[in-house]
Amino acid sequence: HGSSVRMTLRLDAGGLTVAVRDFAPGLPRLQPASATAESGRGIALVHALADRWSVEPHPYGGKTVRAVLAPC
Repeated sequence: HGSSVRMTLRLDAGGLTVAVRDFAPGLPRLQPASATAESGRGIALVHALADRWSVEPHPYGGKTVRAVLAPC
């Protein structure tokens, strides 16, 4: 699986749901990133842009992050 990532998009009356599945260990955490950090901003961006989001760990490794962008 290595660096494999799978993304799905679903559009319905509730808005656009973006789901990203990866096989990397560990769960993302919302945390402040320093101005010089080269990583660690992904979940902060999801948190800022999405109306709601969640993380689902998978028993065999990896996780799925889901973000919902509600219609305007």
